[in-house]
Amino acid sequence: MKNIWILLILVLTACGHRVMTISSYHEVPIGTTEVQLKEKVGSPYATRTLKDGKVEYEYIERISMGSNTVEERHYFFVLDRGQVVNKYMKSISPPPYLENSYDVQTTTSNDNGPTE
Repeated sequence: MKNIWILLILVLTACGHRVMTISSYHEVPIGTTEVQLKEKVGSPYATRTLKDGKVEYEYIERISMGSNTVEERHYFFVLDRGQVVNKYMKSISPPPYLENSYDVQTTTSNDNGPTE
């Protein structure tokens, strides 16, 4: 099992796979070039051209607990002429009613209901 984890880490490292985190978001200062941004945090999840001609890069970090996503952080970098001129973050927590109640309930109880 240990060898599988080592192999997985090596493959991800060799592929240059990067994951956006709040730490890497804070490490990108205003003025960073587009090339430096991609070297630091990888390719964006989405890009949008804004009305004023600037380009917005979006990165997403999903925070999970078990098989459920409990929070999504969307990181945005606004580029003008190849440089970061603005950045901001939005945090989204899905409402609890979107959870499958079957997955949330405890199924390990030996309680067979009320007795008389």
